[in-house]
Amino acid sequence: MFGPVIPRLLYAAPISNSEALMGKEHRTSIHKTEDATFPSIPNAIEIYMAKQLDELPTFSEDVDDVLDIKRAYQVNKSWVGDPCGPKNYTWEGLECNYSVSVPPWIISLNLSSSGLSGMISASFGSLSAMESLDLSNNHLTFNCINFGSNAIFLNRYGSRLLSQEGSNTTSKEAGGKAIPGVYDDDSARSFEPDALCGEPGIL
Repeated sequence: MFGPVIPRLLYAAPISNSEALMGKEHRTSIHKTEDATFPSIPNAIEIYMAKQLDELPTFSEDVDDVLDIKRAYQVNKSWVGDPCGPKNYTWEGLECNYSVSVPPWIISLNLSSSGLSGMISASFGSLSAMESLDLSNNHLTFNCINFGSNAIFLNRYGSRLLSQEGSNTTSKEAGGKAIPGVYDDDSARSFEPDALCGEPGIL
């Protein structure tokens, strides 16, 4: 069916077949070619079967945004395949909103204590259905990002979740941009937005 195959040393060599295999049982054998110096010594073999899923794939823009986040911070999690599907195999730290007629959306993202560093990516703000974002206990530089009606921000110390969740949270307008209030998880107090954005006078 296949061959001859010459895999690279210490590299995986995927092999595919353009025709579907029929029947309930299949046997695979590996033989060396006539001019081979050594017999075949495979380290491991994995066989995959394509499965038709009834669920819709994740909203494409959410997929692009979360992949941007993965690349930007080199997220060290098992993030492969579709972020929200199948339901039992959603990406670690993600929660999604499912509907029969529309693709699932990412509504919650928990990247706490994930070793993230640098500026907070604008891709977080592009996740338009986001309801909860936890970037606590990382080494991120605080900056303001417009999350629309679900404005969620991280404080400059990287140790608390800042969001519009809870009754103590406020949102104010400054220069046409939504500036969120801060919800402090530890003390349940509300802070003024000028303490967040580093722009004194924004109230």
